[in-house]
Amino acid sequence: GFDKITGIFSAYPSATKWTAPHVRETHDRIVADCANTLRMCEGLTGVENFIVMPTSTYYQTEPVTDDTIKVVGDLWNRVGKLTLEHGMKTTCHFEFWGAIRTRSQLELFFEYTNPEYVYFFCDTAQHTIAGVDPVQLFRDYKDRCTGFHFKDTKNVDEHEAYRTPPDPELMAPQVKRWFYEMGEGGL
Repeated sequence: GFDKITGIFSAYPSATKWTAPHVRETHDRIVADCANTLRMCEGLTGVENFIVMPTSTYYQTEPVTDDTIKVVGDLWNRVGKLTLEHGMKTTCHFEFWGAIRTRSQLELFFEYTNPEYVYFFCDTAQHTIAGVDPVQLFRDYKDRCTGFHFKDTKNVDEHEAYRTPPDPELMAPQVKRWFYEMGEGGL
């Protein structure tokens, strides 16, 4: 059997009029959804991380401005405070096709979020595809890293495939396959 579940996952990959992390008017609904998920986890032992995909798709969010990143950061600060009250860390798992994807965007997001409330999950392939060195990202933000998603890739997105609707992981015309088992890609 299981000793514990170390993390749960919540995401809003497709923006809607009710749930779009970059739209402040939807934040109360997203926070309520997160609170409901926390209630459903009551009684589970060892859940350390409330893992979230912090943004919707890039193409639904653009243009991604400093203000957009601040709005997203404000949301996850609120959720982070809430999850901490339940003994979990809000941990952001960034996708190469998400609105916050580049090194400068990640740095700004970390500036706008409280390190006591918002952490990150380092996905080796997603960051590499977005042109971000996952090892250096970990080194620079190791105090905020709660875990890793190890997977390999042979690709860096050089054709703006991250803008491909509705799902760049499945529909980007230039790439047949983004992800590989560790050791089969090139990381």
